[in-house]
Amino acid sequence: MIKQTIQVEIIQRDGYSKIGMLKLNQKTIQVPCYGIKYRNKKDVDLFTESNFPKEYIGISCFDIFDAKKLTGDYENNNSTKQQNLFGIIIEDNYSILSKKMMKIVDPATEYFYFQNDEKRNQYQELNLIPKEIINTLNHSNTKTHKNYWDNELYPNRGTIVDWYVSYQSLMNADVIIPPTPLIDGSPELLSYAKDINKLTTLYAEARHKISSLYFLLHGRVLKDHVTQCNDILTFLNDNEEIKNTKIIFLKIKGIDLHEDVDARHNLKQFLEGLSFICESTGRFAFIIDSNSLGLISITKGINGFIEPMNWHTEVKYGTPSEGSHLGNYYDPYRLTIRNFNSIKNYQKNNGGLPCNCSACLKMKRIDLNDISPSSWNEFRRLHLLESRNMELHDIHSMIKNQHSRMFFDKVSKSELKNYVDIFD
Repeated sequence: MIKQTIQVEIIQRDGYSKIGMLKLNQKTIQVPCYGIKYRNKKDVDLFTESNFPKEYIGISCFDIFDAKKLTGDYENNNSTKQQNLFGIIIEDNYSILSKKMMKIVDPATEYFYFQNDEKRNQYQELNLIPKEIINTLNHSNTKTHKNYWDNELYPNRGTIVDWYVSYQSLMNADVIIPPTPLIDGSPELLSYAKDINKLTTLYAEARHKISSLYFLLHGRVLKDHVTQCNDILTFLNDNEEIKNTKIIFLKIKGIDLHEDVDARHNLKQFLEGLSFICESTGRFAFIIDSNSLGLISITKGINGFIEPMNWHTEVKYGTPSEGSHLGNYYDPYRLTIRNFNSIKNYQKNNGGLPCNCSACLKMKRIDLNDISPSSWNEFRRLHLLESRNMELHDIHSMIKNQHSRMFFDKVSKSELKNYVDIFD
């Protein structure tokens, strides 16, 4: 088995913000970058078949229970692919993009904490999944979550980690993400997360795979247990067993920072500390399941963020109605979403949409009263992706010109103006 290689390089800085290159084997990814979490097959098809610029879209992400069903047709059916006169397979857009983007499989262990029956059922259907995970998915909830880590998962961590490393490898993930618990303030869960990070590094190395470090936080850690953030930073900076692990992933669930000044301050301190450690130890850090907060976090040294194409960054209870006109539209000036009726009124009053991406320019000629739900949902996804690529292009330009503080002005005029204190 060929040993996988990784190289992290910083090219230019402006304050905390950094431009760099992440080299994974034959792939080179510009950072800061944007990542996509695909929720269904249409998401994958839509992105791979679109033709807008994608130079700053560098990560493809799949929840572990979605990875096989969303990529299997692309990755496993070489016999049905077109060939040229010499019998050489003609690469499709998915294959071409796969050579340029880091593919990751999210272990999605937040579903051990939050109850979503649909996702838990999909999780249990995965091949050779250990019985300890099945038992946890069947019975665990927010109150008993720690008990299942105490009695089922952590005592069998070798089996658990081995399965996750094996499954992510089977799904052709470029980087392995450790199956750490959701940390909700419990010191034991934080300790388990550290141990599982270390163990995953060992198991991944044994399979000649690149591992990462991963911390999944409940929002209350930023509110009531901020010392645990400092503990995580100390672990990342000082632990010898993980010193060669070059990628860090972070995910935060269950928090609304908009009205919480203290939580925003604590997040700012945490991101600044993380940025300093990444700089001094030669690492890159990315946020999973984020939105415009991830974009703002780039100004604090985060190297990229991954956003679901349907905008649902929190665990949902029940199935969202995607087949309606109520699918939300991302407004790049407000840095947040607007519902369909709001955009329909905007078009009526302004003769267009609040964006100049190619998708919106085409939509300018279409009366939104006549659009079908499927066309609307396809459009708003394409618009989101193209808008994010444009935003990352602007951020790269700001950093190159030592003007990254200009993003402060954009945020201060948006619906996220409360977030400007993250800059200070």
